[in-house]
Amino acid sequence: MPVDEQEQQARTIEKVMDFKDWDSYTPASEQERFAEMFLLVELHRLKDHDLVHKAWRASTVPQGRLVRCLDDMKEYFVIRTYGVAILLWPAVLDCPEVWVHDMSVKRLTWRCVFSVDRYMEIPTVFASPLRMYLKAHGRHKGYNSRMYRLLLFVMLTKILHMFLPRPQYRKAAGTNNIDSLRIQVRLARLKHYFGVYIPRQPRSRPVQDRHQKCRIASLQIGPPRKLMKYHAYYGCSGLSEDTMEEMLKGICVLPDVGSAGGDYRTEMSLALISKAEPTWKDADARRALNRGYALENPDMHATLLADPDLIGSVLNNIEARKLAEYAKSLEIGKAKRSHFAASSELRLPRYFKTAAPKAKGKAKAKAKANIPRWLPDKDPRTADVTRWLEKHKPPTVAIVEDDYNGRWRVISEDSSWRSISWTKRGFRTAALEVLRFAWTLEFATTGDVPDFDMDLLERELTDDIGA
Repeated sequence: MPVDEQEQQARTIEKVMDFKDWDSYTPASEQERFAEMFLLVELHRLKDHDLVHKAWRASTVPQGRLVRCLDDMKEYFVIRTYGVAILLWPAVLDCPEVWVHDMSVKRLTWRCVFSVDRYMEIPTVFASPLRMYLKAHGRHKGYNSRMYRLLLFVMLTKILHMFLPRPQYRKAAGTNNIDSLRIQVRLARLKHYFGVYIPRQPRSRPVQDRHQKCRIASLQIGPPRKLMKYHAYYGCSGLSEDTMEEMLKGICVLPDVGSAGGDYRTEMSLALISKAEPTWKDADARRALNRGYALENPDMHATLLADPDLIGSVLNNIEARKLAEYAKSLEIGKAKRSHFAASSELRLPRYFKTAAPKAKGKAKAKAKANIPRWLPDKDPRTADVTRWLEKHKPPTVAIVEDDYNGRWRVISEDSSWRSISWTKRGFRTAALEVLRFAWTLEFATTGDVPDFDMDLLERELTDDIGA
């Protein structure tokens, strides 16, 4: 296709997909109308129309979370949260600490919330099938460790490959359903050699039963907590400014908009956190704010791996313009992150006491005997470098050694990651870069800094290994 036709087609697609202002309702605003209709029905049923002034409290129920209603002592998954009502899906306890959606319900449940204290949030995480199998069939706590799951996967993979059916078996069977035959032969050999028995599933299953097997499980990781404590833990990230204002009216004086200096939301978030967690220090509040910022900005660590001008030289005009807009948005995101960090540090002393400073780790920064000696071209010594990195890395960041590709993978708590190679940089340069990036991720997530002197550690590392 000629270049002119490609640009014309790109302009047409951009025109069709561009945002437009409509005079009619959007899907989101139409759903709000249904919530308001249910509120009117509920007020008429209760014969108390003064409760309309408390309907805003429905917006405090976290969307997508598991909550417990204290009125009927039942658990629900919050499907959607609206301004005046919430949409719930009943939850059932499939096995201890495992919650699933109740697939037997005919319709979802609408609820109005007139009291924040009548709902509690249950901390949960999504559970994979392997994790659920280990939880159900494990015999000791080691079965739930990450290393055990990895070893189990590798062992089962190797065992199953040992008992793959040979081509002559498929030819003798006279069937084209190779996958089905492979599974049958595999299971038969496992049963014969290892005594592993897996019951055969029926060929056809009711639709409802299939839905029961495919539902997502949520693993409970903590006791139920109040909604205020949930929002404090996540830095009030899921609350609008109007909702925070209403929550603060009943417990304290609203912060002054003029003194907030354009950061009214941060000011109200800190005020709410201080009321929900009065024993917290500034470090705890900083972690909560950074945790909420990471939820609202999941792409805050996004970056371009090549120069935009270099990439734009092989693109057409429209694609190059979009690339420039994306690069500009990354710069705006970095500036926004820096402004948020500076604004938080400025306001934290108003609401929280400063935590006692951590003692510098003398054993980490000054003891040269603990710094391993290695040569950059000696791959067998990689394990020593990895142990040294594990000793100095932050607690919420994982460092995975990839000896085959000659690199370390730095993975944060929110799944942001970067791969750093030691084959071209050398062990010393790569190790220092891994530590810097790991503590950058830690500061972005929790606001914590290393309890040792990074510059001193770098100088001693340089003297020990050589530049």
